Formats: sequence, structure tokens, C-alpha cells
Amino acid sequence: MSRQTRRYVARYRKTAPRRWQEPDFRALSAKPSAKLLLVFLEQGPHTTSLPGLFSLGPAALAESIGWTTEEFLQQFEELRRAAFAHSDWRAPLIWLPDSLRDFNAPENDNIFKSWCATFDELPDCLLKEQAESGIGNFLDIMAATARKDALGDHGSEETKAAVARAARLEKIARLWRNRMTDGVRDGMADPLASPMPTQDLGAVSRN
Repeated sequence: MSRQTRRYVARYRKTAPRRWQEPDFRALSAKPSAKLLLVFLEQGPHTTSLPGLFSLGPAALAESIGWTTEEFLQQFEELRRAAFAHSDWRAPLIWLPDSLRDFNAPENDNIFKSWCATFDELPDCLLKEQAESGIGNFLDIMAATARKDALGDHGSEETKAAVARAARLEKIARLWRNRMTDGVRDGMADPLASPMPTQDLGAVSRN
């Protein structure tokens, strides 16, 4: 079972992206490490309403965290090898698949609309199409899990709430899949038709 599909019960804490921009926080030591980079990529000021998917290049991200571009790319490569992060630096686009699992599915229509609007504004590339498929799979899993949780005494308020949540997630998953189908009709490339472009880390760092 992959990290993305593993189900677990998590406790959540609110975090403020602006923390990374506060002078006192920026003055703290930040020795390059893959763990610190993953936290930064998931919670930094570049994040949007759509978890784990954003458009920013290595130089800008390195400057934001206070590292050189080469240091950033070295730590990012460790995340890439462990499948925590994927990138297309030419777009540019970064995708963090685990962020979906950690932040859960949109709980209402307004959040889902925000996801769609944010996604549409991202640069088109093969990685975006792969992320779109990954988001669709995640929403399908969440909807199926919610439907299982809704089984029980249908007279109880708890079960009624679970049924309503399952219906909402099934609707969201269906709408996302419809978006993908519309994209294929509009001529978007098949994400399996060609391999993901490889990145020359040395060339990127030299730029």
C-alpha cells in the first residue's frame, strides 16, 4: 500500500504560511535538509488552496528558504528519489502527492471551486496531467472510504451525517473526473503517451 492511499487517523494543527516570511524566523539557522525542505514546500508562503501543487522555480524557492539554488536542488533530489516530490522545472511546476492525504478532500463546494480555479491557472505540462489523475484517484478513494463509513444504523444522526458526507465526496469526485474527460475532448495530451521530461540538475543550478 502506498503512502498516498494508506488510511490513518491524524490530528491537525493550523499553521500560518506567513511565519516563513517573518524576519525573526528567517534569521534562525536553516541547515539544508530534505525534511526541512518538505515542511517548507507543504506549508510555505507559495502554497495555495490546492494542497501540494504550485508553480515556482528552484531559484525563487531557494531564495525564499535561504539556501543557494544548488543546495535546494540537492535536497529536492532526495525528496524526488523518495517519491515525496515531483517537478517540471521548465513549466515550472511542483507536485507533492502526500499533501492530498495530509490535508484531506475539500469539505464543501466553495473549496472545490477554489481547487479547480487554482488548478486551471497552473502551467500546462505532463506533470500537471499526472497530478490531475492523482487528485482524481485520491478523491475516488476518499469517496469510497466515506461510503463505507456511512454503513450502519441509518436512523442515527451520526450515520445521517456520514451519508451526507459520502454523497458530497462522491459528487466532488465525479465532477473532477468530468473535468478530466472534458480536457481529453479539448485535445489535452494523454499523460501516458510520452515519458516525463528528465531534468538536468546541474543545468538548472547553473541557470
